[in-house]
Amino acid sequence: MTRLQKLTLIYGLVIVVIIILANSGYLPIARLMRILPYSDKLGHFFLIGLFGLFLNLSLSCRKWGVFLMGSLIIGSLATLEEFSQLFSPHRTFDWGDLTADYAGLFFFGIIARLICSKTKT
Repeated sequence: MTRLQKLTLIYGLVIVVIIILANSGYLPIARLMRILPYSDKLGHFFLIGLFGLFLNLSLSCRKWGVFLMGSLIIGSLATLEEFSQLFSPHRTFDWGDLTADYAGLFFFGIIARLICSKTKT
């Protein structure tokens, strides 16, 4: 396992811990996010986008059709996680969060493609 793959795995585990804490109502940063405007959306953009970047790079920017495989995987998981919030008393489903997730995947997907194209030449 490469360093990048280890980083991707650890980063994914950190996100799982964040989700568990949020679902149980014990996410310490949640109060701060209510105070700072758009911090929740920025958090989604960067957390999910960077996870997509790491996974795309770990998979050497493998594609499924025109889409990066890592972005598809993370996008699917993010979608399932966001919809699961409909069943949590401590969370609320938000189309804006899902849009921020997708925007992060798109933005960091472009970065992954640039990095992969530079390493292949």
